[in-house]
Amino acid sequence: MPTSGGGSPYASRLAALASPDVAQQVTRASATLVAPEVPPESEWVREYGRFRPASDPWAVLVMVCAALPVRLTLGFVSEGPADLVHPETGPLVVHRFPDDTGLPALPSVLAALTDLHVVRYRPGRRCTARGTTDEGDRFVKVLRDPAPELQHDAEALWESGQRGELGFRVAEPVGWDASAGALWQGVVPGVDASASVFGPDGAELCVRIGAALGELARSTVVPAQLAPSSDQRARTDRALRRVVERVPGLAARAAAVGAVIEQRHEQLRPRELVPAHGSAHTHQWLVADDGALGLIDFDRFALGEPELDIATFAAELDTERTLALPVEVLERALCDGYESVAGRLDPDRIALYRTEKRIAKVARTAWAIRADFAERAERHLRTVEADLAS
Repeated sequence: MPTSGGGSPYASRLAALASPDVAQQVTRASATLVAPEVPPESEWVREYGRFRPASDPWAVLVMVCAALPVRLTLGFVSEGPADLVHPETGPLVVHRFPDDTGLPALPSVLAALTDLHVVRYRPGRRCTARGTTDEGDRFVKVLRDPAPELQHDAEALWESGQRGELGFRVAEPVGWDASAGALWQGVVPGVDASASVFGPDGAELCVRIGAALGELARSTVVPAQLAPSSDQRARTDRALRRVVERVPGLAARAAAVGAVIEQRHEQLRPRELVPAHGSAHTHQWLVADDGALGLIDFDRFALGEPELDIATFAAELDTERTLALPVEVLERALCDGYESVAGRLDPDRIALYRTEKRIAKVARTAWAIRADFAERAERHLRTVEADLAS
């Protein structure tokens, strides 16, 4: 069965799902089955959506009620029993969060929290939530796949902070519940640093963030995982394959991009691996009332390359339209902070990884449940090509 969306058996149903009106109709009909307390004409906001034609359900939406704390997961199926059938999207199954068969322990884990706030939810895969227990405020991550290395790293980072090696705060490890696949942690004080980074004093904060990444690199923490440059290369390969799978008309251009990326990886000089966060974008950083920095979400923590953290931070800034300072100024400040603590960074690596982050965005766009997915993916691919041509 073709999987590109356009020209496939999914095309008309995807177009329907991309329509806000149809999404509201389907969600309201689903709510009558599992959330009868929600008024029939309530507005729903899409929190998550993925097209995944190799699976059944072939598409999944997570919808949140705008007026009540109700979250629904809609799975659009090709075969098997369905809870309802919509004339434009076809059959679907619906369940109410947190009843997720892929995360069977989720209801019992979240029941331990009051003042529950769902931070991030990916159906069947993971859920991050914050709330209050008898012992205080807690974060918990419930995972489909076993990840005891997260507890190992959380303990190692906490101990490093207690030794004074880190110029930022990390979450206190509370425990790993193997039977539930749940990682419990304390709460790092502070608010999202993005607003400050985007503001007129953003460069000063970026110097501090860069220095904090340098302190992490120089610490004695030994992460449980390795992340050499070949890992990023493999992720980029997968991203390009996914672009072609969804938008076959981009195959030749994706292949050309892949060839240049491979060549530039081969030209990289050897680099010592150091403790690196792995996904240190602006929303991972916190600023407390006393000015102290905090860093969260170490899911990709590994012995890796600090240039990837710099590139991740800078690539996210590329998409922001409210920056008071140019991206180049903020990136330079970040690098200056790092190099003041941990030595020279490789500018070629940073540039390459920034481009690869943009390739990941092309793939995400290609697989978005939107009517204009192909046009948007092509537009983002043009940005990648311009990167590589400069």
